[in-house]
Parts: sequence; C-alpha cells; structure tokens
Amino acid sequence: MLAESVKTTVLDRAVLTCYCEWWSQLVRLSTELRKVGPIIVSKTTKQPYMSPWLAGMAMASKQVERFAGELGMSPSSRSRIDVGGPGDAGDELDDFNKEPKRGRVG
Repeated sequence: MLAESVKTTVLDRAVLTCYCEWWSQLVRLSTELRKVGPIIVSKTTKQPYMSPWLAGMAMASKQVERFAGELGMSPSSRSRIDVGGPGDAGDELDDFNKEPKRGRVG
C-alpha cells in the first residue's frame, strides 16, 4: 500500500525496515515497562531508580519519530514530500474532483 501511494525506491525499503525494527523495540520496551513500572527500588539499598526500560523507550521513541519523518508519516514531513506533480498519471480521486459539481436533485 505504501508503494502504491508514494514513490518508493530500494533505499526507502531500508528506511522502512529501520522504522519497523525500532517500532518493534518500542512495543517490547513498553510491554516490559508496564510489568515493572517506571521506578524500581533497589533490593539491596532500597533506593529508587529509573527503570532502564524507560530510558530504552525514550531512545526507541526518538528513532521511531525520526524514521517516521523520513517516510512522510507526520503532517510536517508529508508537506515536504513530492507525491506527484505536472505530468503524473493521477487517480480516480483526481478525476472525481475535476468533475463539475452539480446541485442536489430532489
């Protein structure tokens, strides 16, 4: 579906693969964080500390956001992506939008 709606290349597949890998990590880290919570108490010193899962989630979130932007998966990045232009083939929606609008009958 992505390939049909946006011009893609072999290089785009590599970026999409990276996005998927980081998304997978984010989901896994999120699952682990829900199990232990954001704060862990040391068994030996009884001192609270930030869960390492939380730091991992922060890193994975940044990477997901970065690769999503590369793929045009955010409003700001979509505005910078050329998805057609003069001479493109268009589609059914383009044809529909070109049809003259008629008043409501009945």
